[in-house]
Amino acid sequence: MKKLAIGCGIALLLLVVAGFAAWKFLPPLIERAYHSAVNQAQNAALEKMGMAQFGSTTGTAYLTDIKGEVYVTHEGTRDEAVQGPVAEGDVIETEENSSVALIWPDYGRTLVDENSSLTVTEATKAGSNLNVKLKLDGGRIWTRLERLLGAGSGFEVRSSNVVATVRGTSFGVDHRVDGNVNVQVAESKVGVQKMRTEFSNDAVGEMFLNPGQQAQVDESIMTAMPKPSAMTATMMNDPFIIEGNTKIDPALMSWISKAMELYNSIPQNRAMTPAEEQALEQKAMELWSTLPAEYQNQDTIDQVIK
Repeated sequence: MKKLAIGCGIALLLLVVAGFAAWKFLPPLIERAYHSAVNQAQNAALEKMGMAQFGSTTGTAYLTDIKGEVYVTHEGTRDEAVQGPVAEGDVIETEENSSVALIWPDYGRTLVDENSSLTVTEATKAGSNLNVKLKLDGGRIWTRLERLLGAGSGFEVRSSNVVATVRGTSFGVDHRVDGNVNVQVAESKVGVQKMRTEFSNDAVGEMFLNPGQQAQVDESIMTAMPKPSAMTATMMNDPFIIEGNTKIDPALMSWISKAMELYNSIPQNRAMTPAEEQALEQKAMELWSTLPAEYQNQDTIDQVIK
């Protein structure tokens, strides 16, 4: 029972930070973790939601900030989205007036707008290397990375036969109009390629977009790559783009990643020894002490547990 209480305490810390940081990281998930302290039957629900994957390569992406009707298809089964890890091959779909965020701990996030379909083709993290490949079948997304990716890392978004590749930037891909893929860049530089087909890596055209630029790429291989143009005022004032381009506190992202790793260190299939319990409790206290003071808000805790 002490093991469970420690685990729930760590989970609660995540919610404290998330609620105060505005992007509401994992609230339903942590609420379930809290109630499991009085009802151990909730443990099965936690496992089903993927808590045991925190900190692993299969839990590189985390679904959060679910608004409206959002669905995830995992291994052929389509269900309502829940807060938690997303696996490679999962398909995320949003209905009208709905949205969701994918968090890349230590790196940034991807916002998925309404009426969108996004497949997580690849999402792995090994050491400091992050490799992500996303496939946008329709709708639009906006990704903001708060740190540059190293030589062993990569982040790309493919929509039809158009591929946007980055090392660290804030950019969006919009495929709401059939036949055209619009790529927009707020910060840094994005490489854009047009492939011969939707499924090939044989590029027939290439261009680079600088901050403040956008390009509407015709999917037809018979059409030349367009010249970059400035993002319009309408684009710059779009609430979705403004939200997507909002800077995320790197220290906070790092702290959340460490909290996940600590939660993941709790043995899932055996009882902890007294020494392990004591060590885990000490680590939790030390982790809390490293959280910036502006995120340590008792009122947030009171709102969660009342």
